[in-house]
Amino acid sequence: MKRGDEWDCRQALKMSHILFFSGFLLVMAGGLVLCVSTAPRALAALLMAGGAVLLIAGLILAAWKVRCPHCGASLMLGGRLPLSLPPHCPGCGEKL
Repeated sequence: MKRGDEWDCRQALKMSHILFFSGFLLVMAGGLVLCVSTAPRALAALLMAGGAVLLIAGLILAAWKVRCPHCGASLMLGGRLPLSLPPHCPGCGEKL
């Protein structure tokens, strides 16, 4: 039985995408700050470190929560973060 506060695999994937892609944007922003010679390097390092934390948090959340609700098999398709979920679980074949 599920409690009302638990995430399903679709909600977990959505939150993983938000974390991962916002982290990616922060890392890219840090790279752009490095290209500007008048900007302090500490700002670039802070942006890139924060972005890396968000990237890793998104991947960890996906590995932990993006699973089949029937058999518990990972839906990360070879260890990568999927853009969308497959229609059926690759492990048990049940409809997601």
